[in-house]
Amino acid sequence: MSNIITEASKDYILDEVESLWSIPDRQDLKNDLLDYIEDSYAIVYEQDIKDIMIMWLQQKIFVAGHNVYSHADIDKMAESYTVKDKLI
Repeated sequence: MSNIITEASKDYILDEVESLWSIPDRQDLKNDLLDYIEDSYAIVYEQDIKDIMIMWLQQKIFVAGHNVYSHADIDKMAESYTVKDKLI
């Protein structure tokens, strides 16, 4: 079996994440999680989605401490920083 992720696998991942996700108003984090799972699932397709999700959450918490940032949050911070630099 190929490790290339299929549309059926993507649908399965989305269904699993939708059933487990419980953080309201953080679609950006859910999108980051989906990207991470798709990347991980393509490498180790036998791995359970819940296990990959736990690894992702542990990494987010370890890196950010109590503040968990999505890629969208980081992009906004970068834009804000750039604007401030241009004003100075």
